Amino acid sequence: MVMAVAMPIVACAVQWLLWDAIRPYVWFLFFPAVFFSAWIGGLAGGLPATTIGTLLVWYVFMPPQFSFALDNPASAFSIVIFAIMGALFAFVFERLRQARQRTGEALAQANAAREKITELYQKTLELDALKSHFFANISHELRTPLTLIMSPLMKRLATPDVPEAHRHEDEMMLRSARILYRHVVDLLDVAKLEGGHLTVDYARVDLGGLVGATASEFDHMARERGIDYRIHAASPLPAEADAEKVQRILLNLLSNAFKFTPDGGSIQVRLGEEAGQAVIEVCDSGPGVPAEMRTAVFERFRQVDDGSQRRFGGTGLGLAIVKEFTELHRGSASVVTAPGGGALFVVRLPLRAPAGAVIQSTPGRVDPVLNNQPVDERQAPAPAPDAGAGVDANAPLVLVVEDNADMNAFVADALRAHYRVACAFNGREGLARALALRPDLILCDVMMPHMSGDEMAMEVRRHPLMADVPIVMLTAKADDELRVRLLEHGVQDYLDKPFSVEEMLARVGALIKERKRTIGKLTQSEARFEATFEQAAVGIALVALDGHWLRVNRKLSQIVGYTGQELNALTFQDITHPDDLDADIASVGQILAGQIATYSMEKRYFRKDGNIVWINLTVALARHEDGTPDYFIAVVEDIQRRKETEEALKASEAELKAAQRMAGIGSWSWYIPGDVHVWSEEIYRIFGRDPATPPALYPAVQQYFTAQSWEYLAAAVEAALAHGEAYQRDVEVVRADGTHRWITARGEASRDGEGKVVELHGTVQDITGRKHAEDAIRALNEDLERRVEVRTAELERAGRQFESFSYSVSHDLRAPLRTINGFASLLMETERDALTAQGREYLDCVMRNTTKMQRLIDDILAFSRVSRVELNKSSVDMESVAQAALGELAGEYPNTKVCIGALAPATGDEALLKQVFANLIGNALKYSAKKDEPRVEVQATREGGETVYCVADNGAGFNMRNAESLFRVFQRLHREEEFPGSGVGLAIVKQIVERHGGRIWAEAEVDEGATFHFTLGPE
Repeated sequence: MVMAVAMPIVACAVQWLLWDAIRPYVWFLFFPAVFFSAWIGGLAGGLPATTIGTLLVWYVFMPPQFSFALDNPASAFSIVIFAIMGALFAFVFERLRQARQRTGEALAQANAAREKITELYQKTLELDALKSHFFANISHELRTPLTLIMSPLMKRLATPDVPEAHRHEDEMMLRSARILYRHVVDLLDVAKLEGGHLTVDYARVDLGGLVGATASEFDHMARERGIDYRIHAASPLPAEADAEKVQRILLNLLSNAFKFTPDGGSIQVRLGEEAGQAVIEVCDSGPGVPAEMRTAVFERFRQVDDGSQRRFGGTGLGLAIVKEFTELHRGSASVVTAPGGGALFVVRLPLRAPAGAVIQSTPGRVDPVLNNQPVDERQAPAPAPDAGAGVDANAPLVLVVEDNADMNAFVADALRAHYRVACAFNGREGLARALALRPDLILCDVMMPHMSGDEMAMEVRRHPLMADVPIVMLTAKADDELRVRLLEHGVQDYLDKPFSVEEMLARVGALIKERKRTIGKLTQSEARFEATFEQAAVGIALVALDGHWLRVNRKLSQIVGYTGQELNALTFQDITHPDDLDADIASVGQILAGQIATYSMEKRYFRKDGNIVWINLTVALARHEDGTPDYFIAVVEDIQRRKETEEALKASEAELKAAQRMAGIGSWSWYIPGDVHVWSEEIYRIFGRDPATPPALYPAVQQYFTAQSWEYLAAAVEAALAHGEAYQRDVEVVRADGTHRWITARGEASRDGEGKVVELHGTVQDITGRKHAEDAIRALNEDLERRVEVRTAELERAGRQFESFSYSVSHDLRAPLRTINGFASLLMETERDALTAQGREYLDCVMRNTTKMQRLIDDILAFSRVSRVELNKSSVDMESVAQAALGELAGEYPNTKVCIGALAPATGDEALLKQVFANLIGNALKYSAKKDEPRVEVQATREGGETVYCVADNGAGFNMRNAESLFRVFQRLHREEEFPGSGVGLAIVKQIVERHGGRIWAEAEVDEGATFHFTLGPE
């Protein structure tokens, strides 16, 4: 850094010495100086050197010398150029320095990585060598104990007096030992191949005879499985080869073919010669090998059918050994798609040994254990029968799902001493049997064909009836992740292979006992729930999401009058009063949307007998485990009596208020210990105060009275407080608006057990009218005639205006209705084919409702006209009038039998009386039309000196508690879709009868018909 900064100073000294020779080139030595300064020091050295060089040239060499003044603009330009160039040198060399530094670091890292890779490679080579040694050692070590297992077993099986049960177990052990031995041999061969220690023992051999003899070992297996097995071997076919390895090649290829070929399939073995090579082909009709796997399938430990659902076991070494042994012979192995589907394995072997190879005269012999491979595969035990011998028929049922037949039989035999046993041999079959048998426990392998054990467990848990069945998994994988996944899928336990029978029985027994205890507790809980549900003092129901009753208790059946079976065919909408249905459905929507957790409401149900019952409903929603709605829980309390009591109380209160209002009397009470004042509504009206304000306390209430009246009243109140004396005083009240009223204030005292006055109560009666009665009567007498005239004129004018308004409204409403109906009819006639079914339905709805609206307008006009029309009384033949009314109606109900008896004549308006009969007979025809034999009777009787006319039917009838509301305008007891109508007809009848001075009433019973009676006043 010092050298970089010193460079411009040295350049200045040298240039000073040479200045006479190089004048006027002031920058002659300074450009090289800053260049080398930047090269040496980078940015940190180049920038200071540039600054120092610029100042030295400017001061020493630029005219005027030894001054920073400039006499030439070009000098300033050269200074700027030099500064820029010096800065560029500094930045460029700084970047170069950094790049060199990064390159050095990268080279160092690359060297370190190369050394590490070299070290890892050496370790890999060592691990491969160790692995090969391990395979070789472990294989040698396993062969000895396996030989000691197999030899005694073969010796034992050769003994004729071995019991059959023991022989079965010995054969299973021998087969398993041979399979393990073959796996060990395969591992040993792989170790030898990796270590380069496996050699080819060439000998002269007849390949045709060798292939034919080896392939024929599988004949029996092919016949048992119905496989079309054919062998085409050219014989003799002399060759120089290792007979043992060729036989191993063929055994592995055939074993692979028989594994993957389904029963009833086909396998072909062909041996031929081609270009000095023997060609061995094994063709099967199995699933084949995917194109992307045709090279990898020959790799060690690689299997096409891999994963937990693979159908066949194995180490994945068979085809690898085929390839390795073939290549040892300097041949080739490949696989392609067979002509008819499936796999076609082709092995090509040279017929002559390589030059210099030692040719033995006698071929080697295949290991006898390996030669038994087709026999072992053929002799797998048949599936054991279900259930257990000598076990109680009510013993728990265990389902064993294991694809290995020996293991399946072993586990099933171990369990049969204690349980009933069912067996399945793959996951799909296991799932089907589990759903069909509903076992008490499932013992299941993890790796199985068609469906793995963990997938089967998931499917089992999706069925509610199988949610609590214990599942024990058998696994040969020491895989913690797998175990966690199994436990998440609802598996209760797992057993690692190999396992002891005692451990298996202990775990199975513990899980079955625990399930029995759980089921016992659940049964007790269900019994308690059943008792509570059925014996509850309130109605309880389970209701589906669409409103259907799923289950109801006895109390609810009593409330609504339906049996549980009858309710199961209905929904809650079917028995809910229409006026309450919208609010109920809205609450249901809120609870389904999660806006509320529960709701309560008072509503009405229709009982089976047609009566209405008030209930208090509380509803909650039961949900599935995933939070989706399942069903509703409804609690129904019968509050009919309470409602009736409330209605009676309300009626009583209303009557009291009406009486107080009519009499101008208000009631009050004053509970003295708590200073609690209570006023009736009428008192507020009398005092002219807002009912929303609290009652005035004593003595602040004096502001409501004139001073003289308060003094008079307060003395009476004080006497009542002190001595319990009753009082009555007429006093003058000052209302809030300043007006004065006269009242009669009355009060009485109530005492407690000790005789102390604790309450005052009484009434306040407005007597302003009485006080001013004389003035009012006099004023009334003077103004009576004038007021009568004015009122009469007003009434006449109002009547004319009302009649004009009625006809105007009628015309204004009828005109658009006729237009709507006309255009709708026109559309229906002219465009019917162009309309969709829904469009025609909409037009039908428009026409029906315009007709209904027009009928309603006519009824309203008729009702208003009845009150104004002048009665033209005369002697009326009531029987003829009834017949005329019937004649206009009978055509609509041809199936109804109508009987009109002898009707006494009456005095009245004939047109209006015909309207009475028309409405009453029309109602009777309408409400009896749905009966099998509808009937209507019209007759007259004499009761109490007057004639009573009756119209009776056998139709729908009604509840008598609703009889009073029948004659009100727009009052209906049935739904529109049941019996159409406007609800005005009976109101018109009542008005006509009352205008004649008569009365009308009805008697009925639900579903038993109704009878309407009317009179026309004294004769």
